Amino acid sequence: MMGPMDETSFWKIVDASKQKAPKDRERQIDALVDLLARLEPTEIMDFDRVYRDLLARAYTWDLWGAAYLIGDGCSDDGFDYFRDWLISMGRAAYEAALHDPEDLADLVTPGDMAAGCEFEDFRYAVLQAWEHRTGEDSQDFPTTEATPQASEPAGEPDSKRARTNRIVPDTDWEADSQDEEIPSDEDVFQEEDVDEEERYRAETA
Repeated sequence: MMGPMDETSFWKIVDASKQKAPKDRERQIDALVDLLARLEPTEIMDFDRVYRDLLARAYTWDLWGAAYLIGDGCSDDGFDYFRDWLISMGRAAYEAALHDPEDLADLVTPGDMAAGCEFEDFRYAVLQAWEHRTGEDSQDFPTTEATPQASEPAGEPDSKRARTNRIVPDTDWEADSQDEEIPSDEDVFQEEDVDEEERYRAETA
């Protein structure tokens, strides 16, 4: 038994799993499961609680903008898995990204880019550890109260960092410059009418 599971204890376990397999995701999961399975069941539950607290804390527009930029798009589920990846990177990476998402540029590897910096399986390690430790089915895992995730990410969708990165989450456009004005629906429809008229003239000339 290692004592109360606070954030410091949580990060020691995550960082240890990463040190055992710094460039191998599957091995990192195996290492994390092994480390968690040595704990008391209540400590495994507390680990899950802290994990969910950290997921909720990282639910920000700035980080979603970074995830969108890195993955060339980012859905709701994709942002969940991005935050799993961020936690798997360890305490220093997590805290640096929350302070300034642009610091992720120094952390992302080609392998991370190929996977879109998503790591969904990392969140399920606690369930595997629970099964190993208790012999019970993961569906019976008793979750504890954690910080609820807000209905909307913290910050503003058009925050300064999102504009600087030329990305606004949940859209499919990128502005050509920071100061470029996004066209209104009326402007788009007018442009489509002009294009259609020019096409008709070319075909009947």
